Amino acid sequence: GHPADMDEIMEIAREYNLVVIEDAAQAPGATYNERYVGTLGHMGVFSLNYHKTIHSGEGGIVVTNDDALASRLQLIRNHAEVIVKDQGTQDLVNMVGYNYRMTEIEAAIAYEQLQKLEGLVEERRQVADYLSSRLKGIQCLTLPSEREGVQHGWYLYSMRYDAATTGISRDLLVKAIVAEGLPMYEGYVEPLYLQPMYQQRIALGSDGCPFNCPHYNGQVSYERGICPVTEKMHFEELIFTTACAAGVSHQDIDDLVNGFEKVLENGQELASYDEKRVLQPVASGN
Repeated sequence: GHPADMDEIMEIAREYNLVVIEDAAQAPGATYNERYVGTLGHMGVFSLNYHKTIHSGEGGIVVTNDDALASRLQLIRNHAEVIVKDQGTQDLVNMVGYNYRMTEIEAAIAYEQLQKLEGLVEERRQVADYLSSRLKGIQCLTLPSEREGVQHGWYLYSMRYDAATTGISRDLLVKAIVAEGLPMYEGYVEPLYLQPMYQQRIALGSDGCPFNCPHYNGQVSYERGICPVTEKMHFEELIFTTACAAGVSHQDIDDLVNGFEKVLENGQELASYDEKRVLQPVASGN
């Protein structure tokens, strides 16, 4: 849910006895009304994957202020059923355990990274502010903004691109910027319902469970078009850069913006290129 709606979400959770788990994988250090994300629900999940704000190569962290949930998490990550009998655990629902233990080396790296989190996020904020100041006024872009009471974590700097103002498709524009050696990307993760598992409706076993097995009699659509705004953003409008990171200088940002402006200034020539070929001129046929 959106942070602004968390009070409503928590009220619904209390009414229906639900547990709210925040996916804060990309947002360590971000805050809402002076509360850290990951602490707004019952549990918060953070990723330590190699390209996150802080990382240990692989792994993650779950935070909670509920002792019972903390105990269950500790059991589930470490085989669970092997020790619940000796521990006297009474509630065995969903207590089939796994081996999700981090190595001590990864944990030590993560611990040291965590000590640096505040400074690393602050550097990202400063870079993002400077990037926004440099991109301000480019009509084809809608820049990201922070809502009142929110401090962004700036894992990515995402923009909405309007191809109608330039006559250049989003994908061709990004290819041209990347050709300048600059970190720019189109789309993000393809909408999950378009992934093969949902399109072919096969997940558990070879009979199509849970989509087509006898335990489920409902009908659900995973057709393209069911989330038109999401699809339009992913396939046509969303542009993002990973440039807002600690250690990035103003000169680095200037290079990015200058490259962007160079591509736009040569938009007419770029528009004559064949998008199906990676920035190769269209053959004249002569």
